[in-house]
Amino acid sequence: MDENTETMRPGDGPADRDDARPRQERHGRFLMILAFFALSVNMRAAITSLPPIIQELRALFDISGGFAGFLTSIPVLCFGLLTPLVGYCMKGIRLETSVFATLMGLVLGSVLRSTGGIGLAVAGTVVIGVSLTMGNIAALLVIGREFPQRIGAMTGLYVCGMSCGSMGTMALTAPLSHGLGWRYALAFPAALALVGLGLWLAVVVERRKAAWTDPRAAGDTPAQKTGPGASPAPSASVLRRPLVWLLSSSFAAHTFLFYGLTAWLPVYLEQTLSMTDARAGLVASLFQLLGLLGSFGLPLLAGTQRFADRGLFLVVTLAWLLTAAGFWLAPAWWVVWVLCGGVSSGGGFTVIFSMIMNHAKDLNENRSMSTVVQTAGYIVAAASPFAVGHLREVSGGWQSGMILLVCASVIMILCGLAATRPKNA
Repeated sequence: MDENTETMRPGDGPADRDDARPRQERHGRFLMILAFFALSVNMRAAITSLPPIIQELRALFDISGGFAGFLTSIPVLCFGLLTPLVGYCMKGIRLETSVFATLMGLVLGSVLRSTGGIGLAVAGTVVIGVSLTMGNIAALLVIGREFPQRIGAMTGLYVCGMSCGSMGTMALTAPLSHGLGWRYALAFPAALALVGLGLWLAVVVERRKAAWTDPRAAGDTPAQKTGPGASPAPSASVLRRPLVWLLSSSFAAHTFLFYGLTAWLPVYLEQTLSMTDARAGLVASLFQLLGLLGSFGLPLLAGTQRFADRGLFLVVTLAWLLTAAGFWLAPAWWVVWVLCGGVSSGGGFTVIFSMIMNHAKDLNENRSMSTVVQTAGYIVAAASPFAVGHLREVSGGWQSGMILLVCASVIMILCGLAATRPKNA
């Protein structure tokens, strides 16, 4: 053998690199799923950390029930009012950058909200709301870009993560407040956001490493194919589609129900069933946890081909109707109504946004449809915590607030049936 000939070491040849590439891709895919789940956990945790101790904050800051409801609804109001503006500002920004901005904003907002008086509490909640508005857009774009063949399953995972984050903060906020004080309890979501930041940083490092070691990988990654994570202004064609407005109305009713119950369920349980704040928070966390049944159960039903969109919509909307009517007429059966509400809270989001992604022609139309639905839906939903809290103060009971939620569920039934007619599909 010519002594100038180099001895080829294992792993140096093209075949070895090709063998290593699938392993690297599987590792990268798993890391992306983990990072996406961490993002979804953070998407509602900061919102649901407030209701379990809202009565304590009312006494501490001497605020009315209406203002307390407004404080809990600030993030939802941001979703409705700022989604088009935030989407426009995301134009030209990489999707990963939007995710980092979301998580860093949650850290900042959670710290601000827990370090001062009522002024900083409002300011921190606004920062949280703006950050989550960006995250709402970014998360759906991650699904469309990274998992185009698994939209239903990944939307279910997204709702699962939101349910887990909501459950965690609902269950832990009151005990943390008792043990460490309300400031530490309200700062807890910052820790969750820091975990998410670490995982997304790992995703970016992994992809840069893959691009460095194998230039072909850089050309294959979805991040390189799709470009920036922008959300352009909705096109006129999208605004003319009846399906978009029917889904917007359905989503408005769904979020009106969800945020109205999320904001006041712990207080309702304390005052109606004489539960302690810790137990009420635990039950409210169960409401969030049971969202997993809807977020994963409905995609499984859809996969059997026996349930079309209309059937799935009916499951969700009837469960919402039972929940609101049950809390109004038979609060002692709260276990049943929490179960129904959990299924509908997770299932409604999954069904509506799966329909958007399945009926959008491309990623840009996905963005436009999502922007319209979220804007219209969250503007309406922002009124729910305030309206339910105000009705409680005016009437002296919870019946009027629950009747309002019953009306919202009826609207969702009607709009859902119209949206799932064949001619709208």
